Parts: sequence; C-alpha cells; structure tokens
Amino acid sequence: MNTAQKFYDFCVKHDACKVGLQAIRGLTAAKWWDATNRGDWMLWLRGQEVWSFTTEQQQDFEAKVAPLWADYEATRASLDAWTRPQAHL
Repeated sequence: MNTAQKFYDFCVKHDACKVGLQAIRGLTAAKWWDATNRGDWMLWLRGQEVWSFTTEQQQDFEAKVAPLWADYEATRASLDAWTRPQAHL
C-alpha cells in the first residue's frame, strides 16, 4: 500500500469530512501538508493524537494558522463591540 493510500485510510478511520477526503485523494500527507492553506483541516489533523508532527511541520502549522487565528480574533472583537448595547450609537 502506498503512503497516499495510508494517509487516506487514516483520515477515513478518524472520520474526516467528505470534502476533506476528496481533497486529499492521491496525496501523501507531506504533499497535502505543503499544499494546503486550510488551517481548520491542519487543526483537525493536529488533534489526532496518533499523528505526530516533525519540527518543520509544527513550525509550518504555526506559521499558517497564526494569521488565520489573528483575523478571527479581530473579526470577533469587532462583532462583539457592535453587538454590545449602544456600542454602535
């Protein structure tokens, strides 16, 4: 069995979503990791306790996810301010 199939089987076993499974078909974990910009999928994979990251993958993960998280926090702060009573008056 090739490594792309092993990665696919791992994701199936751990209940990856259908869209995610379509996106990884034919890719090894390393090729998918290098090509993805889906921080949410990276977080999902990171959350699978049996999956271990190399130091390089962990650094790449942090570099890709940190800006997404900062955008989320800024958007959330704006929405929170807007929804507070009289904040927008």
